[in-house]
Amino acid sequence: MAILYDPLRAQRATQQERNTAPAGSLLGVWSGLLELSRDQTLKASIYSTTDISTFQLLPEMPATLPLKGKAKIQEVISHFLRLKRDKRLLKGWLVRRGTESQENNDGYTRLFDELETTQKSALFNVFQDVKLYLVPITPLTRQFCLEMGLDLEQIKASNPRYEAPFESLPSKSQEEVKGLEDESHAFAVFSHIKQVFPQKQSFLNPEVLRMVAPQAPKGNDTFYSPITSDDEPAKKP
Repeated sequence: MAILYDPLRAQRATQQERNTAPAGSLLGVWSGLLELSRDQTLKASIYSTTDISTFQLLPEMPATLPLKGKAKIQEVISHFLRLKRDKRLLKGWLVRRGTESQENNDGYTRLFDELETTQKSALFNVFQDVKLYLVPITPLTRQFCLEMGLDLEQIKASNPRYEAPFESLPSKSQEEVKGLEDESHAFAVFSHIKQVFPQKQSFLNPEVLRMVAPQAPKGNDTFYSPITSDDEPAKKP
């Protein structure tokens, strides 16, 4: 018997499967190069607890992000505080990758120190009209980061908010979680999706490193999504 070709079935078979996770889970968003100049790049990775479905609105991020410019820290803080409850706000942490390379370590630390000293944020191009803002987490910016929901305490290996114990994670996930926890010069990362991208087969699909436990936090009857307004409690998972 002849088997008829079904184009819709073929399309579904080749479509990328979307990763899923409860809001607040730790995601590995991107690993690649920050291009500071033609002859200087830094290996880095981005992590987040933002709702995974928000990242999936974007196409897959390029492997190299070129430096666009720099902006005053206070202007960046004011800008993103106004967007605090915007459901298309992306936020997370950027840390160095490939710590065995002294050259990469030194370049990363120089960038951090320069931005801290000059009180500036670095802007990197992702797509047209989509930029990534890097804000060094320092005494000057720490309170702002906490207001934006970026508390490094929440991603520590020992934090009980996660469903599975740290020791039960795959070795790769353990390595990434510890790398994020141990970073002494972490950046806060912000981006805002201003446009609608066509839903193609290739889209940003973060890796789920640790899922949050499916119950509400103790002493609170409401579960809040990181991208949900304080005035709009999300439904319990």
